[in-house]
This record gives sequence, structure tokens and C-alpha cells, in this order.
Amino acid sequence: TKGSATKEVNGKDVFISGIYAPQPNSGLSNMKLVNKAKQESGLDFGIISVYLPWGDEQQCELPLALMDSIYHAQAIPMISWEPWQNLFKGQEQKKDVKVFQQITSGKYDSFLDRFSKQIKKIDKPVFLRFAHEADNPQYPWSATGKNTADEFKAAWKYVYNYFKKNKAHHVIWVWNPWKPEAVSGYFPGKSYVDWIGVTSLNYAAKNKDGKSYSMKELYAPFHRHPVFRSGLPVMLAEFGSLGSTTEQSIWLKNALTSSRLSFPEIKSFILFNSAADHNTIDPSHAVPYNWRIAQMSPLGEAAKEGNRIHAW
Repeated sequence: TKGSATKEVNGKDVFISGIYAPQPNSGLSNMKLVNKAKQESGLDFGIISVYLPWGDEQQCELPLALMDSIYHAQAIPMISWEPWQNLFKGQEQKKDVKVFQQITSGKYDSFLDRFSKQIKKIDKPVFLRFAHEADNPQYPWSATGKNTADEFKAAWKYVYNYFKKNKAHHVIWVWNPWKPEAVSGYFPGKSYVDWIGVTSLNYAAKNKDGKSYSMKELYAPFHRHPVFRSGLPVMLAEFGSLGSTTEQSIWLKNALTSSRLSFPEIKSFILFNSAADHNTIDPSHAVPYNWRIAQMSPLGEAAKEGNRIHAW
């Protein structure tokens, strides 16, 4: 249940491994790739990540067969639920603006109704990472699409209450800011959040300053906010590093050590094992970033050193 999936980790020294491992040009993890990573790393992935946009197109439909495969693997799916508007019929050519205001006005009630009832029918835990990185200017649900932090919070509560009204009680709500500066303004309230997600991606030489940043350097500014020490479990919802095979392996190993020693609130990491990330930090950069983990075995060894790996 939602409660056990959250309470089970609170106060315990556990670390739930997860993975996002899609085929190119897909937001859905591929179970063959997941199983390959599992064999190479020795990790028993407890969370498997998928990205699902809003809209009327086929790519927006809940992938029921994949969900069944994830549950069969004794894992819980995490849906990063992206509120695009131009994938709805009749809106293809319109500017994607004011999505949160549109949500709270009831424009997407029929979509919310159908989706929440599908989730309810599954009757198993589902992590739902709604409108992640709402402060990230590359997404139209950010200020780029003329949305405000208050509108985001209102929409979050609206969607949360819609699922509650339809008795979709197995949803585990993951709130994920992009930058630490957005934490205070975008947090919808502890009553509406089950887990906090953090994007922990090291762009290394691709950063504007050309510097590589450790997981500790990336995460510490988040940790300083009181909500990160309020008892809510934290997951590194996108976890990875660019760089050479050696640099990447060292970064990942140090990241796991840092989370174990310095940040006990971190209870999960989701490997961002994607070879085609078009959401680059430099919009003029045409070539997608490759976050694929070149060597899985050192990662599994490092994670198990802390004796915190936990299966559901």
C-alpha cells in the first residue's frame, strides 16, 4: 500500500535502488535493459521509472503491460507525469502556456478522471512524480509557460485531491524541484507529499564552467532546507554522471558513500540510464547527452558496501 511503501523506509537505514532504462526515443523503461542492468550490477531494483506525458496520443496512455511486468519483477513503477498541453487534440498548434491555471479551472478534469480511475483499478502502489522540475525553464510547465509557483502548488493540490476523490489511495506522491532556490516557493505542503525527489545529475565538462560537481556538492544546498529534514524520505530521482568510464564510476561510488554518511534522509536512487537525453542544459546543444552507465558492477559493489539495499 501507499502507506507501507513510505513508512517502511522512514527511520530505517535502507537504500532502495531503481532505474530508468529506456529504448531510444521512448520514455518507457525497457524490461530487457532493466534485467541486463540487474545482472551486471547485482542490484535488485525496487523502483522502475517511466516518463508519461499528458495528452490524447498513444504515448500518453498508461502502459498496463509494462506496469504488470514491473510488478512481476517485485518492483514499483514510478511515473514522471508530464503535463504537456499540445498533445491533446485541437491544441497541437497552440502555445503551451498556463497549464496549472487550466488544471485548476477544470479543463482537464475528464483526463484526470480517466487516469486516476485507471490507477485505482491497478490497486497496487505507484509512485507519481507530477510536473517534476516545475522551476526548470526548459519545460512549459515552468515560468517559461507563464506559470507561477503559487499556480503550481494550487494545481498540485487539485490533482492530489482529484485522485483522493476517486479513491486512488495507492499513489505515492513525489515532489521534485529542479534547483534548491525553488524549494521554499514550490513546496505544496507536507500533507500533499509522500517523497521528495531531487535531480542529481553531474554534467561534468558540459557545465557552463566546465567543472564536475560531486553528488554532495549538488545535494547539500537542498539538504539545508528544513523540509529535507522533516521526516519525508528523499530519492535521487535522476541519478548519474557524464564523463569517461573511470570518471563516471568514481563519481557514482563517491555519491553512494556521501549519501550513506552525510544524508540519512536519502532512501533511494534511480539510475538515469538513458542514452538519448534531449533535455540539455544548453538549448543550443543539438546532440543528446548519453547518461548510460558504462560499468554497472562497481555501482552494485559500492551500494552493497553500506548494507542498505532493501527489496520491497
